[in-house]
Amino acid sequence: MNDNVKFYGKVSKHLNAAASQLAVYLERVLPLIFDDWWSQAVVTTLSFRQKKQLEQRNITSLGGLDLAGLLRVLDQNWYQISNSQGLTPEDRHFVKEMQSVRNRWAHADTEGFPVEDIYRDLDTLQRFAVVIAADDGLILGVKETKSELLATDSQPQSNADVEQVSMLVEKKKDEAEFAPGQIVFVKSNPDSRGAVVAVQPADPENRFMVFMDGKTQIFYASQLQLEEQVEDKLEILPSDQFHACLISARYVKGRCLLRSAMEPTTLRKRRCSPASFYPRKMKPIF
Repeated sequence: MNDNVKFYGKVSKHLNAAASQLAVYLERVLPLIFDDWWSQAVVTTLSFRQKKQLEQRNITSLGGLDLAGLLRVLDQNWYQISNSQGLTPEDRHFVKEMQSVRNRWAHADTEGFPVEDIYRDLDTLQRFAVVIAADDGLILGVKETKSELLATDSQPQSNADVEQVSMLVEKKKDEAEFAPGQIVFVKSNPDSRGAVVAVQPADPENRFMVFMDGKTQIFYASQLQLEEQVEDKLEILPSDQFHACLISARYVKGRCLLRSAMEPTTLRKRRCSPASFYPRKMKPIF
């Protein structure tokens, strides 16, 4: 069994605390935006399964919803909430990431997760807690768990292991996942794309500064994906074939200019069709 499984209890505790804080946040914000906020912003946004649970358990408050339901309410009403509370597109990324974090930990198995994944999820949870104005207890608790996780991962090693780790770290810095100038997009929101402007080597995961939505934002490597660049393939043509292409292009261009320049009324006055009328200067060359 993976040693990191012992952090499951702490992460689950933080996720439950985040659900409570999110319920408080929504109960404070939604009544300011909607008249009948429970029907307009909660019931209508839940999935069919969540609505069924709502009826079966006779839930009448946000405190009765789990984290998945609360995140769905926040996501479905993001436009109204973000305008009311001044939230940014970067904050939206953390909401999307939190949905992925919740799903991953809800289906966790006994094999455990790598340290990098646990640390990234905790960091996302910490940033999400700031978005919903959670109390300091949750934020400090997540920070403490992150420190414990890094301390556990940094166990004494032999000289050979230390040398190998140092080589891996240097290689990680030299061969970052993305390079400045490359175009990347956010996995949770593929429509959000931008250019990498700087690399911040870090342990356990590199960070990247990306110019996106008119400003520079910081993402983890696992949050980004490189946009595929289609390279134009140049074909070298023989001189006779190249000359034929030029003649063909000139002929097509001449006909296009002719059709756009000659209005139907002008053609009727000349009693000719577009195909039969050619000015002398635009006569095709064969």
